Amino acid sequence: MGIYSASLSTRGHETSHDARRRSGPIFDFPAMRDRGRAFDGVHDAGSVLSEIMTPYLRRDVVVLCASPECVLVGERLADGLRASFDAEWSPIAGGPPAGAGGSASIAILVMGTLVSAPDAERAIEAARAAGARSIVLAVVTGVRAALREVARDVDAVYCANMHTLAA
Repeated sequence: MGIYSASLSTRGHETSHDARRRSGPIFDFPAMRDRGRAFDGVHDAGSVLSEIMTPYLRRDVVVLCASPECVLVGERLADGLRASFDAEWSPIAGGPPAGAGGSASIAILVMGTLVSAPDAERAIEAARAAGARSIVLAVVTGVRAALREVARDVDAVYCANMHTLAA
């Protein structure tokens, strides 16, 4: 484990609008909260995410990018988790992730920035349509209100740099 693991915080299981499903927990680093420049580049961001996401250090995971700008983060995250990585999959193109070889039971969707829920919701819907049984959202920098909103649609949310701006 790296330097970040000791300060991991869970904000979890808030009641969703859908009474049938509870929100997934939100994990973040309190020490990195609200920082303007939190990382030394995208590789550092991917490394930080892989350190906090060690529960997914397994073979049945595929890492997918919700947008093209997070490919380097996704690549570093997949490497750190020893997971499959599909750089070609996109929420627009859809289809089953090629990197999983059909064996992945968990899809980790990587986003660079999450400011509003609709940005993530499109990617989550595309991953579900592609057959993902379990979806985890990995966000480099996100606004707490948006993270809470999308947590109801995924099994967990990991955010390396949460911003606590008022909703």
